[in-house]
Amino acid sequence: MKSSSNLRITHWLTGLVALVTLVIVGCGGAEAPTAAPAGPTPTVVNVIPEVPAIQSTAAPQGDATKAIPAATEVPAAVVSGKDTLRFVSNEEPGTLGFSNNLCLGNIQSTICEEMIGEPFTWIDTKSFEVVPLSHIESWEQITPDRWRFNLRDGVKFHNGVPWDADQGKFWLDFGGDEETAGNAGANNFGFHGVIGGEVVDPMTLDITCGKNCPILPRTLIFTKVMEVGWWKGADEDERAANNVGLGPYKLVEWRRGISVELEAYEDYKPNKAHDAQAPSIPHVIQLWRTETLVRAAMLQAGEADWAEISLDDRDRVPQFKVGTNNEAYIFVMDTVHHPELRKIEVREALNLATDCQTLMTEIFD
Repeated sequence: MKSSSNLRITHWLTGLVALVTLVIVGCGGAEAPTAAPAGPTPTVVNVIPEVPAIQSTAAPQGDATKAIPAATEVPAAVVSGKDTLRFVSNEEPGTLGFSNNLCLGNIQSTICEEMIGEPFTWIDTKSFEVVPLSHIESWEQITPDRWRFNLRDGVKFHNGVPWDADQGKFWLDFGGDEETAGNAGANNFGFHGVIGGEVVDPMTLDITCGKNCPILPRTLIFTKVMEVGWWKGADEDERAANNVGLGPYKLVEWRRGISVELEAYEDYKPNKAHDAQAPSIPHVIQLWRTETLVRAAMLQAGEADWAEISLDDRDRVPQFKVGTNNEAYIFVMDTVHHPELRKIEVREALNLATDCQTLMTEIFD
């Protein structure tokens, strides 16, 4: 699975009202919809980057088969005193659209993952349960290999095209096909075999799996949506440089080598989930610097509000927070062909010789 701090990192931006920093540590085919009207085209500018002057510095498992209840009243919108939030990643994003293999589910891919677009489901950052975002109402399992998703009416993409079951089916088929899932890194094929969408009515969509899929809602965090009419009319360069989604922010300008600027999507339709609230900060700018010390210095100098830093630089910043992850990482050893690792006694000895507590103490303290 992709990382949920990776994945998701973006909905933290929609409700952020304080300056925080993050340290991330890991251990361990239906007919296509009618072509869409052309939306405003964001500017993509190629420029030579300028380095700003920097001051010198000294996942619980939820019940996947449980239907999500109909949405209740949306909480009051968060109010922020900030007009613009600047966050700094360690690299420039390779793409703003997700239909290629450059939207990698990491922090620099925050925009393509969840800020402009939204996935079918989300892992709530407070409850760690699987929850719907703005365009999904609820779901239920019909048979072991079929789920029914109820969509939210009144949701529109950034170019004004309505969200419906035909739009959703296209991306389910795209992500659940062996060939296209590999190109897009959608992963759905790997989880459940071939999956696809079946339109029941404009606001109801069935999802069928190639095999039993009891955890389908949890894995749909990797299935995102863009406006199909726009996508079909765009070439590969445009698909990478732009994104017409239905997320809380829309693209203003990508200045190559410098920054990506977003603005709040005024027609974003909040849902009841903590991570599906209307954006409270009008403008968001993504910057990037390779060195963690420089990113920490930007925070210290007030040139950035949020950055990914290393543990070594945590004392240089006003506040820091250790992020969570919804993945389990494992180290796989060849216990079939390796002559020594085939011996259980050798594997037991390796296990006994590994002092996990000391490792954690030395790394984290």
